[in-house]
Amino acid sequence: MKICELQKGIGNVDVEGIIISIGEVKIIDGKNLKVASAELEDSSGKVSLTLWNDDIKKFKIEDHIKITGGYVNEFQGKLQLTAGRTGKIEKVEEQTKEDIQEEKKEEEIEEAPKPKRGRPKKKVISNEI
Repeated sequence: MKICELQKGIGNVDVEGIIISIGEVKIIDGKNLKVASAELEDSSGKVSLTLWNDDIKKFKIEDHIKITGGYVNEFQGKLQLTAGRTGKIEKVEEQTKEDIQEEKKEEEIEEAPKPKRGRPKKKVISNEI
């Protein structure tokens, strides 16, 4: 799903993007919880991303991440994406130039024309003078 498609109340969301900022870590008193607000961007837009506890240390600015099973809510009039209790956030491996070249080769092979079936047609040669 693209960021521009996110709406308040949608659950079980899978989104990929790049972290472009991470705010200050806040500690929630009495609950032993840490929270930080980040901003996630893809080709379609940006959204606020809530990072909790260990996820705050796992990721940094410019990391390409994937949220699986996330949830979209609204806080102070702004959409917010979170992995919640059941979702997960993981770093996506960056593709190397070799990976991209290999993918292009595979696509070219898939798009190559297939040989025609059946008998080859006979060529008629004329010897008219």
